[in-house]
Amino acid sequence: MRPGRWLCLCFTAFLFPVASISSAQTPQTFDLSKGSVDGKVGLSFWPAEFPGLEPIEASGCEVHLVPFDELDQELRYPCGKWFAPEPGRYKYWLEGNAQISPSVHVLGYSGSPFRGRGMAARIWVVPAGRVRLAAHLEAGPEMSLRLLHTESHNRGEYPMQELSRRVGSEEGWREFLMPEGEVLSALYDRNKQEYRAISQPTLVLAGTVADVAPRPPQSGSDLLVVLEREQIVSNFARYDVELSLSAPDERRSPDVVVRAAQRLYAVWYGLHERLVTLEVTSPTVHLPPQEVVLRAGKVEFVSGQLKPLPMVDVRLDLPEVLRRRAMILTVLTLPEHDSVRRVELAPQARTVQLETLPAQALELLLDADPWSFRQRLDLSDGLDRSISFAPEPIVLSGTVTRGDSPHPAHLELSTELRRQQRRVVEEVGSDGLYEVILWRPGTFLARVWLPGINGPPLLEVINVPDTSSHRHDFELPAALHRVRIVDGETGDAIPGARLEIGNQPTNGQSTALIAESDRRGEVELATLRPGTVSLQASAEGYKQSKERFETVSDELPGEVTISLTRLGPTTRLCLALPDGRSALGAEIRAQRSLHDGGAAWQGKAGDDGCVEVPQETEELFLLARHPATAFGLRLGLQPDPDGTAAWVLQSPARSVSIQALDSSAEPAARAQIAFWVDRFSVRGPALAWLTFSRAAVTDRNGFWQGRNFPPTSLRVLAWMPSQNEFARAGGLDALAAELPAFSGSPYQIVVIE
Repeated sequence: MRPGRWLCLCFTAFLFPVASISSAQTPQTFDLSKGSVDGKVGLSFWPAEFPGLEPIEASGCEVHLVPFDELDQELRYPCGKWFAPEPGRYKYWLEGNAQISPSVHVLGYSGSPFRGRGMAARIWVVPAGRVRLAAHLEAGPEMSLRLLHTESHNRGEYPMQELSRRVGSEEGWREFLMPEGEVLSALYDRNKQEYRAISQPTLVLAGTVADVAPRPPQSGSDLLVVLEREQIVSNFARYDVELSLSAPDERRSPDVVVRAAQRLYAVWYGLHERLVTLEVTSPTVHLPPQEVVLRAGKVEFVSGQLKPLPMVDVRLDLPEVLRRRAMILTVLTLPEHDSVRRVELAPQARTVQLETLPAQALELLLDADPWSFRQRLDLSDGLDRSISFAPEPIVLSGTVTRGDSPHPAHLELSTELRRQQRRVVEEVGSDGLYEVILWRPGTFLARVWLPGINGPPLLEVINVPDTSSHRHDFELPAALHRVRIVDGETGDAIPGARLEIGNQPTNGQSTALIAESDRRGEVELATLRPGTVSLQASAEGYKQSKERFETVSDELPGEVTISLTRLGPTTRLCLALPDGRSALGAEIRAQRSLHDGGAAWQGKAGDDGCVEVPQETEELFLLARHPATAFGLRLGLQPDPDGTAAWVLQSPARSVSIQALDSSAEPAARAQIAFWVDRFSVRGPALAWLTFSRAAVTDRNGFWQGRNFPPTSLRVLAWMPSQNEFARAGGLDALAAELPAFSGSPYQIVVIE
């Protein structure tokens, strides 16, 4: 049992010794010596008024006991008198004199021998009216009439159990007392064990008689749902539960809901004949989705038990070196990776308990700067779990060489490829030897800078598959290459120019680098592998250069000069967030195609959200992205009459998750992805840039995810690389599938092979 999670009530009716009643101003005085009935403990119940529970006249009042093993039977005893039922568990209430208990109470009676004390209780009663089965309705002897008061009365701060009663035809279908307010009624077939008819809520007024008329569904199907709470709740706000029925084209809330302390009732009327799913949404409890088959003319019935949402006990067995700062524990849903919990932990924290987590697959991410650790667990069954974060040290060592000689260097290892700011730093001495401690296996991005060189680092991906020690040597070429960026008209150096470098070595992995020219307009390249290099330069106020290809030698240094042409006239483009504020930091690209990443021009909005866009791009596609908005697409600048242009970015829709499957329903790795956003078709590097994704292809498990999609209609297409030529020609466009507006799971799509 989890501490603080259960509320135990042995009685729900304030039972106490008789002596406490005799001390009040009661209509009758009890003799303690008469609390025995044939040697058994006697029981007596008195009607009382709220809030003081002062007893009122007991004559004309009856105690109604319903045995748990025979719920259609009502035993009656006079209020204010001693009685002793058969041992067992009972539901009970008081009624009489146009008053009734507003809720059912529960009594466990053992009949123990009398030892000088009986048991008595004051029971709250409220004004009541009478209900009867409408005269025009026929109900055979197999039928039971079920009555439910739809309002949950509160006594003080505690909501009470509902008043529900069931009576059989042997009662003669007489009139029955029910609390003032609305009452639901239903006819239940005891032989077939199914509901046959259910009514709309009927208003009952004190001192009057109301006809209840449960009827079979007049069109479609009716549905009655009764859910038991695992614990009696004391505050509905803390145990909020919402029910809904979902179908592919509809989600519908109940027509009637009754929230009581121990049960939740819901009724839907006139449902279409089909298969639907009953879903529960709550911050504290859960019920697995229930499929319900709705049949025309039938009252369907679903019962279940609401379970507390699961919890996870997390143990933090971390070394002291990882406890230098506060740690962050984040809970993410899978596969969406939506954050549902974020907890900041003190450096000395050893355990943490996460309560009321979603009953689904989750990932726990522990950030212990600069490291992060992940664990996945499935809480779909609603059961609690215990996990431990206990990383083991891994020694990574090796040598940094330039040419054939050891060389000093500055080494950084990114602990997350997607979050490269999280780094382990090591200064390598003149002997070139290094040794770093890793705290988990995985794939790491290494950067190696050579001292005194103004240029990009060597980039290498290191795979550490397990917790055993690992060796990796960094071998840098001996040749130093230099790129100089100048003004095409004056020949002057352009400091701060951006240089994009793509190294395609004869042997080895291609790399993409970005560098900035120094005050001499130069970039030094000491990490290029023999093969070819692509160079493209850009600078504020200049046109982007055409991509240039050069041959790289391991021995002979190379020198390249790139001349930039100044921009012609520009148009001021101002971007705004959906609320009208300036979209400072928004990124803009002008491209001739939405199918690649080659930008004819790119820029970034300043603090006022504005940027000068070359008029030469007016006939090109403009792409815009901002972390807080949906990405934007338009053709040309579309300036206003005053010569300026404005662009209000939209609010973002949710992220989109795709899983590509081949014809045998297996995950399709490296499948190409394209989207149709309104009239625009976007794919390749352009799609990756717009959606903040790594690439527009699926991973090894067939998954792809992008974010910041606009809230508009989307179509999607996936194909294997063997179909690239056909896809570029537009031959696959007609096969694109409409993407649903909402999906809690990745949208599955069959690839074109």
